[in-house]
Amino acid sequence: MGNLSHGKIDAVISSPPYEETLSIHAGGSSKKEIEDMSKIKTEKRICSAYTESNNNIGNLKGETYLSAMHTIYAECYNVLKPNGLMILITKNFIRQKKLVRLDLDTIKLCEYVGFILKDRYYFRLPQQSFWRINYYKKYPNAPRIEF
Repeated sequence: MGNLSHGKIDAVISSPPYEETLSIHAGGSSKKEIEDMSKIKTEKRICSAYTESNNNIGNLKGETYLSAMHTIYAECYNVLKPNGLMILITKNFIRQKKLVRLDLDTIKLCEYVGFILKDRYYFRLPQQSFWRINYYKKYPNAPRIEF
């Protein structure tokens, strides 16, 4: 985004990475299992193994992840025209049997750099993923992600 002129873009639409979920699948697979699955030669891959580089935001977590996303949102704010829109698609997740509210963290970060929340929409998940179903079997009291 650093190559884009400031104040020239009408809208930014993105689904940011979830912290520490690119190299380790949210379902609990190890990096080795991810690598093995990514070698499956089918038209539709189960998953892809992204780079393990520390420079990949999807490999970060906690304050490091939030700091990196703050930088990105600030740059998005800079490239947008006045009254430009940033539309983000996020999903909360579970870590250590606790709900991580990525939605609220994202709103706070965006407001901190200057954005004003206009609207918020929820999409009810039609079904749980294979990984979520297995997680809930193992931890039946873990919070549910419904939207």
